[in-house]
Amino acid sequence: MEIGFRITQEVHVPIVSLKMSSSKNSFHIAEGDDVYLECSARANPRPSKILWFKQGMEIAQNVSAEVLVSKQSLVLQNVTRNDSGEYKCTAQNDEGIATSNPVKLQVRYPPTCISSENSRVLVVLEKETVELICEVNSSPPPNHFMWSFNNSKEYMDIDPKYYKSRGCTSTFLYTPSSEEDFGVVSCLAFNTAGLQDEPCNFILVAPTVPTALHNCSVLNQSVTALQVECQEGFDGGLMQFFHMEVLELPSMNVLSNVTSNISVLEVTGLPERARAQYLLNLYASNAKGRSEISTLYTVISPNRYTESHTPLSLSPMLGSFIVVGGLLTASICAVLAATYRRHRIRNNRPSNNTVDSLSERDDTYTASPKIDYSSQFELKLGPDDNPDFIGYGDKIEEMNTCAVIDAMRICGNRRFNGVPSNYTISVVDCGVTARSTDIAASHGSNVHESCI
Repeated sequence: MEIGFRITQEVHVPIVSLKMSSSKNSFHIAEGDDVYLECSARANPRPSKILWFKQGMEIAQNVSAEVLVSKQSLVLQNVTRNDSGEYKCTAQNDEGIATSNPVKLQVRYPPTCISSENSRVLVVLEKETVELICEVNSSPPPNHFMWSFNNSKEYMDIDPKYYKSRGCTSTFLYTPSSEEDFGVVSCLAFNTAGLQDEPCNFILVAPTVPTALHNCSVLNQSVTALQVECQEGFDGGLMQFFHMEVLELPSMNVLSNVTSNISVLEVTGLPERARAQYLLNLYASNAKGRSEISTLYTVISPNRYTESHTPLSLSPMLGSFIVVGGLLTASICAVLAATYRRHRIRNNRPSNNTVDSLSERDDTYTASPKIDYSSQFELKLGPDDNPDFIGYGDKIEEMNTCAVIDAMRICGNRRFNGVPSNYTISVVDCGVTARSTDIAASHGSNVHESCI
């Protein structure tokens, strides 16, 4: 008789637990440390999937961020304060999903100012009490705060009895009583992770005049009104107002002076003048005085001076007629100009009917038909010039001496009819402007003409 044993194994969902395998306690991890988390899962059947979560968000492997994920472990290398939080893991099999216990990771770091700017400027009146609040981020919370005062003359630590600290906040009441009490008040905190690197600074200054307006520009402008916008500067710690003076150029007469509690200023009721020019002085003021002046120049253009007009509207057909008419007029003008030019060139050319050819008349000169040179040639013979002077009654025959054709002078050596052979006629200038005074008769053996 055989006796058999049958062993049955119970199936169930995973039983999951999470722990930190680091030698340090989870509350003593500092920035720069490495953290190892292990997820243990007992299940039947074995888990098919294990997932990791931080603050309810699934964690994926990211080598560049130094996050390494394996099946049952999570490695965080070179941790920072951003790695702080609550971690869990889950395991899944055919029977279901189970979640581990949470493990809280707290990365320790020294205090830092909550404000992104470590320094704040506060305007305080003399004998006015101001509350200075120093708030920091740190893990764990600060053990202690320290306050100090510093100006150009002295540095001093402030007695702890003058400020109160609780958690990540410390409060200090400060009252400047003289000019020497204005300066920089600083606070520092420290915890078990270290001392604060950069203090939280409060720069206390006395009220002053505002800084100048800048980036001023004209927004709207008409014949009798204009609007200007500027960017305001530091108010000096007091309520400030904005001013605009309008001066007419070139007389520099003040036409208007407006004040506003915003940096958009508008003036109306300006005189109606075309091409009016204005100088605008803009500045801010408070109880301490006024800022430097920012200047603008503006001109009212003629088109803005025109109050109203009816725009000319043209129908498409009328516009076409105007264009065609303009083209026809331009064409006619071009034809007339070309005709006039040809006519002028033709009139300036020498005529073959009135100008003798040099080849046909061997004993005469070629000359322009429109210019009579006969009166420009004078025979100067007299007893004063020559002791052998013999009177000669016949006039020199009219003859043409030179022809000016296309700005070229054509001259030749020819004898003058009726002049004794013992005299020479010299033509000094053959041009159109030749005068009789330029022609002189001299005694010689040959008669010839010279054109210079």
